[in-house]
Amino acid sequence: MRGRAGARPHHRGRRDLPRPRVRGRDVPLPSAWAPERTVSTTSLSKNYALGGWRIGAARFPDSPLGERLRESVRGTASELWSSTPMPMQHAAAYAWSDPQELVDRVALARRLHGSVANAVAEVFAGAGCEVMPPQGGFYVWPDFGPLRASLAARWGVATSADLAEVLLERFGVVVLPGSAFGDDPEALTVRVAVPGLYGENDSERLAALVSDEPASMPWIGDALEGLAQKLRTLTAPE
Repeated sequence: MRGRAGARPHHRGRRDLPRPRVRGRDVPLPSAWAPERTVSTTSLSKNYALGGWRIGAARFPDSPLGERLRESVRGTASELWSSTPMPMQHAAAYAWSDPQELVDRVALARRLHGSVANAVAEVFAGAGCEVMPPQGGFYVWPDFGPLRASLAARWGVATSADLAEVLLERFGVVVLPGSAFGDDPEALTVRVAVPGLYGENDSERLAALVSDEPASMPWIGDALEGLAQKLRTLTAPE
């Protein structure tokens, strides 16, 4: 199992990880620069958004260091993890063989998320926040710094935790403060997840998934306008 050892003892091997792309551009993989000391990890929950399927894998380098790391992880894993049920192992092996239906589904999901995440970023930018257009991340990360004075005067906001509390308690907008992820508490940054905008039921979410322009779906447009209105109220001067 050189170079293809599973991080958990029951996994026999894994496919090569695909090269990630951001806005159509190839992103260099660490393994391309230092293959002899790079360990690549993945999981079904990350690769295919199968939350709760605690199946992961690690691809160790084919080098003396990789061999030592693999054996060390194997030894530790044998004491910490139990064998995944056989049906789940078969499901994981099938998923990681890249069947076309899953490849197509992931491509649609990536398009949906990119469309909605960029639309949400534009809403925050329109409210006066500094926000980078999403390129490869899962979340939107707006900075309310330019609005600090008005937020302090009207809402008593001094930290990102204050801001997250006001957004939740006054507007029903759920975000996490940037300080929860290591940012300066006084930096008015928040982390925003967007999947809740895809739809309120499976029919809406599936329609958004297969749409060529997901952000134009009526319920997503309504949600974006609702968010924009709440941000206008939040940031309006007294």
